[in-house]
Amino acid sequence: VLAALFAFVGWSFLSSRYAVINWAIAYVAPAFGLQALLLAFGGAARGGLAFEQRDIAARLGLLIMAAGLVVYPLLPPLFRRPWTSAEVFGIAPDPTAITTLGVLLAASGGPVPLLFAIPLLWLLLSGLTLHAMGDPQAWPPLLAAGTTVAALALRRIAR
Repeated sequence: VLAALFAFVGWSFLSSRYAVINWAIAYVAPAFGLQALLLAFGGAARGGLAFEQRDIAARLGLLIMAAGLVVYPLLPPLFRRPWTSAEVFGIAPDPTAITTLGVLLAASGGPVPLLFAIPLLWLLLSGLTLHAMGDPQAWPPLLAAGTTVAALALRRIAR
């Protein structure tokens, strides 16, 4: 499901809509296609993705996943934006990347470490772009990326 959604967001949002106003996105959109392939491979690989983690990083992953699914679409009023600007998982890239990072933190097995790079880089690019425009909604993508990196560091330290 995540693989299909990454492909859809890369094509329908990034290539079809965002690239029209930001020429650099034409070079970023293929990364979403690559992430879709990596997620499909990770899910189909021998052993696939398992959800047996019980550490603090996995619990943070569930929290990040909930933030991407539930909290992110509710942000527009906090930033004095209309509800029509709500970004939803599976349609917009930020909540899709945030939710994916949460799922990956909760998962184990397969090529999980490789799957973090593209969503993390997207959130960094998105957050920095919004920050450069003076948009107060720059902090959620950056916070999600930072929390994910911290959770991965905690997991490494615990091992």
